[in-house]
Amino acid sequence: MGRVKTTRAIDYVNYAANMGGRHHRMYDGEKLVHVLRKAGFKDAAVREFDPDVDISERKTRDFSLKQ
Repeated sequence: MGRVKTTRAIDYVNYAANMGGRHHRMYDGEKLVHVLRKAGFKDAAVREFDPDVDISERKTRDFSLKQ
């Protein structure tokens, strides 16, 4: 599978974060939906947190940029 090339806002953050070569990728909702649809997932969409199916720690977890 080849790389999906886009120019979404998160792509510029990824470029800046990858300057040292240690970071892999970051995704925001828009980018993740775009990549999943390009990969063939037709129903990919951003949705609200659902406590019946989502892990509650993920809603409040600190997703810092620290390595």
